[in-house]
Amino acid sequence: MPTVIATRTIDLASPSGSLVEVSIMRPEPDGNDYRCEFQIVGLGEKTINSYGMGVDSTQGSS
Repeated sequence: MPTVIATRTIDLASPSGSLVEVSIMRPEPDGNDYRCEFQIVGLGEKTINSYGMGVDSTQGSS
């Protein structure tokens, strides 16, 4: 399981006052590139799990 390196809770400016939590995992090597997974909870009904790719660990997390 990937290691979470950052989490942010965002209070949406909406009448419902919904909270959205964004978690960023530690970039990991993936072939010749790096993969940085992230998760978004509270932006709609489903949890969003996705990732970014980059040529080094810094680009992969942006």
